[in-house]
Amino acid sequence: MKRNATWVVAVMVAATVFLHGPVASGEATTYNAEAADDTARTQKHASIKMTVRLSDGSCIMGAPNLVFIKLDTRLGEMTIPYELISHIEMDDDHERARVRLANGDRLTGVLNAGKLELTTRLGPLPVRFAHVRKIFVTLSNPLRASYLDGTTLIARTSLNKIEERDHSDTVVWSFTGLKSPYGAKRLRNGNTLINDYGNSRVIEVDHKGTIVWTYNTPCLDAYQLANGNILISGWGAKQVIEVTRNKKVAWSYKTPGHCGGAYRRPNGNTVVAAYNTIQEVAADGTVVWEWTGASKAHGIQCLPNGNILVANTGANKVIEITQDKRVVWEYSATTVTDAFRLANGNTLITHSTGTIEVTPDKEIVWSLMGHTSGRARR
Repeated sequence: MKRNATWVVAVMVAATVFLHGPVASGEATTYNAEAADDTARTQKHASIKMTVRLSDGSCIMGAPNLVFIKLDTRLGEMTIPYELISHIEMDDDHERARVRLANGDRLTGVLNAGKLELTTRLGPLPVRFAHVRKIFVTLSNPLRASYLDGTTLIARTSLNKIEERDHSDTVVWSFTGLKSPYGAKRLRNGNTLINDYGNSRVIEVDHKGTIVWTYNTPCLDAYQLANGNILISGWGAKQVIEVTRNKKVAWSYKTPGHCGGAYRRPNGNTVVAAYNTIQEVAADGTVVWEWTGASKAHGIQCLPNGNILVANTGANKVIEITQDKRVVWEYSATTVTDAFRLANGNTLITHSTGTIEVTPDKEIVWSLMGHTSGRARR
């Protein structure tokens, strides 16, 4: 990918290469104090959420009072908005920090984050960096980098396992003992949520491979909402349910067909893939939008521009459809089972023989073959 040729980006790239080796793929971002100050004036704090992991293993969640950090590197000070950050990891001295950006780039330096305070459910809480081990940053934008640190998490359904692969395609984490797992998502606490379709259950697994939470139900997709609940798509049950961590059903909706996926919009509505129909449903169950041109639809994703990305399985296509029901992008592949738009504009697609990453111009830039069905996230 081409990178902007500004001197600021050149300095950033040089610093990253000097301190860490080659920069990971992805669009570079220009960092400067003026842009960061403008971001600080216009960014709504509520759209940025943090999960702070302390040295004793406990976690604090809330909205920060600041929207950027300053990082003193060997080549000077950089001002970086939180909205561009995936996570921050503190060294043992609690002064130097390793910053992973949402595009995969890495920076190291002395952290000057100011006096950080989180607005939590219990009120304002000051955070001392002497006690911090790691900070995860979350935006309301559903296309920002996830908690995967640039790796790819793949449900290899036909192989009965979940794999996490790094940039060099090396398996850095895996989980077996499953039966036709259809999807996996990395949670903000570092655990992995897996919909173990063949065993009719949703499980949460920690990094050591211990199952720490289970909900028994036939499930083709599941992911964690901002409130901590789990949104579960029941294929055979033809329903979507929102389940609390105490396993209580907080919300449900009966779909008109097999439910292959569901997505909660910021306005509280839920978009569901109901086989041959895509619906947007209000909290009271009222259908506020519907498209009946789908064909055995599986995975869906709501994009920030309001469009919906659909794995239109029966038509052997991935399509992006607007609110006025126009198809503005499509990609043909045999028996597509999922599609996920990445922050760089590319799309991860799982089909009958594996998973690929394609550009908006439909060029394949990455692939992993040898499995059928499932979903991939990065």
